[in-house]
Amino acid sequence: MTPSFGKYLAARHAAAAPCRRIRRRGLAGLARLGNRRVAHAGRRCGRHAARHWHSLLHRCRTWYRTIRNGKIDVETARTLANICNVDEIRDLHSPRYRLSCCQGGCGPTRCELSWEESSGAVDLVRVWLDGQQRSQVVAVLDGLAGDEGLGVRD
Repeated sequence: MTPSFGKYLAARHAAAAPCRRIRRRGLAGLARLGNRRVAHAGRRCGRHAARHWHSLLHRCRTWYRTIRNGKIDVETARTLANICNVDEIRDLHSPRYRLSCCQGGCGPTRCELSWEESSGAVDLVRVWLDGQQRSQVVAVLDGLAGDEGLGVRD
């Protein structure tokens, strides 16, 4: 007799102890359990999409990507905040920046500035740059990269 996968599954099913949960709740209970799991997976996908939706450019259907990021000194952070019209900066430690742009080149550039305050809280500001602001930010960062060799990532 040639063994088959179907016979193997039937033998394993016959040898296994019956599942009390399914027997007690029946097929309707099993269907409800499946529906709950599908609904839970849908909620998780929805939360993930909502969290990352700002990274998708709807015009060309590509994602934003980081073109430059790194640590900067306090003076450079204040200069970038001034260019980006950010007023909330008071006392800051260990500032960082990130520039993101569309892979297709059709969207605006996003500048993110983050810093740690003296209380230990981390602040993050996201600003969409127009063409003039972008060129000013790039000029400041190019000067930083030329002086210290830091801050460039391609």
